[in-house]
Amino acid sequence: MKRNELSWPRTFGDIGSWQRTLDRYGDLFVAMQPGSRIGILPRETSDSLPGGERPEGRRIPVGLPMMVWQAEQGGMSARIERFAGM
Repeated sequence: MKRNELSWPRTFGDIGSWQRTLDRYGDLFVAMQPGSRIGILPRETSDSLPGGERPEGRRIPVGLPMMVWQAEQGGMSARIERFAGM
């Protein structure tokens, strides 16, 4: 699987560990179409309150590092990318 070399804070831990976990539990993702993605932002950077609520008018800033799990031919890949907004 490809690895993104983007510089990022250690918030997510070792990306290799995430990739090994995705490889080990790949059967959980078999229904995902290639190109499907799951983006994960750390709570402390998402500006969310407990329970996932955001105060009115607050938005998640673009450019923050986020972990992405992407379905590809042959399995899932873990990478770090910049959040581009919703």
